[in-house]
Amino acid sequence: MKLQDALRKIVRNRGVGALGDSRLVSFLSDYEAFADFPDMREVMDAIARKGYGSELFCISQEGSLSKTVSYAQGLAKSLPEDLGISEEYARFASDCIIFALGLAVTVKEPSGHRAQGSARERLQGAAEECRSHRP
Repeated sequence: MKLQDALRKIVRNRGVGALGDSRLVSFLSDYEAFADFPDMREVMDAIARKGYGSELFCISQEGSLSKTVSYAQGLAKSLPEDLGISEEYARFASDCIIFALGLAVTVKEPSGHRAQGSARERLQGAAEECRSHRP
């Protein structure tokens, strides 16, 4: 499942507070949400661990959609410096959160960083390569 779809499902099932839950990465892993962008595991972990997700939850509870979106968009600007990640991944994380909150209908995925095929396809390819080298 794509990261943004898994986040949306988690928010629907567990509430916005799940974005600040220390188990966020575990929840996302259950949906294989990092198959296409494995480096996003670290980004999403930092969002939960460093309090960005909890802060977003608090802002969302105030009921102001514009403040919530503004904070999420601000993450795209602050995460590269705070976490040492690319601006593209920071923007992707922010967009996924906005999507999960139901405030966007699409998410632009990072270009040029996408892993080749799904995790399952990569494992199958590795297994086939192993078998081809057996005597």
